[in-house]
Amino acid sequence: MAKHCVLAERSARQILKARVKALRAQIEPARAEVCDGIHDMRVASRRVRVAVSEHAFLFPQARRRRFQRRVRRITRALGKARELDVVIDVLQRLRKDFHGPPRYAVNHVVRRLRAERDQQSRNVARGLGDLDTHKFDRRLLRLFEALSPTQDCYVKHAARRLRRRYQNLADHYDVWRKSGAEPDLHALRIEYKKLRYACEVYAALYGKAMTAFIERLKDTQTALGDWNDLRVLRGYIEQAARDAPPRAREGMNGLLDAVDGRARGLLEQFACGARTFFAPAERKKTRRLFVKQEARSCQKGAMLDAH
Repeated sequence: MAKHCVLAERSARQILKARVKALRAQIEPARAEVCDGIHDMRVASRRVRVAVSEHAFLFPQARRRRFQRRVRRITRALGKARELDVVIDVLQRLRKDFHGPPRYAVNHVVRRLRAERDQQSRNVARGLGDLDTHKFDRRLLRLFEALSPTQDCYVKHAARRLRRRYQNLADHYDVWRKSGAEPDLHALRIEYKKLRYACEVYAALYGKAMTAFIERLKDTQTALGDWNDLRVLRGYIEQAARDAPPRAREGMNGLLDAVDGRARGLLEQFACGARTFFAPAERKKTRRLFVKQEARSCQKGAMLDAH
């Protein structure tokens, strides 16, 4: 008589319902094009996708992929608007430190970015339309209906997944340390996000130890995210410089120097924090964390006989 791990199915339902609820909570702020609302919706959509991916073994592949494509469309539809919101905010905060030509340069870039941002309203509306429909509800319902029990231990599954995610992150860090290349650093930033969202999925299995680890992960990741914002901003400044009026063009080099200086400072801050985060002793500590869950598959009620 086989045994099914009901913890896996129970966790998948609870986590996915909570993630979708959090996603829908951002519909009105995003519809009003509140910057934080758009950001929070994109983050919530990523969390939904990761929640599905981490429980992929419970769902038929075709239904899972259809649902994930629908959610990915929301993430992408809001992506450009969010990017522009961020770089405009960074420029507005930088502007108070400038006078003369560099200030004219900031004003010119902000005007261009605001015009481009206005054009993104249609994409934002389309992304919200993908979520606020009966079709989305039907896909979610079909996904739950197709949930199938598993004999695999969910606790062991979580440990395997997190160890793999963490190893990918550590490998990307080692590659960047050797190369120092910007594309490798960008790839490392993506791996940070993947690990963080996966840790959040399984956090209930680990308790306070995982909560503390996620905070350490976020602390190290923050400077890298801010660095990336400046990297993206630099590209927009270079584009805007091509048709800038004389006084603004005169200040572009000063603006770029300021952005580059801040980016270097953030990169140094990240590198310092990452050296501690990825120190050999910390790597061992992290790997031990992933196999020391508070939940146990042998707990009463965690396993159910299947006839």
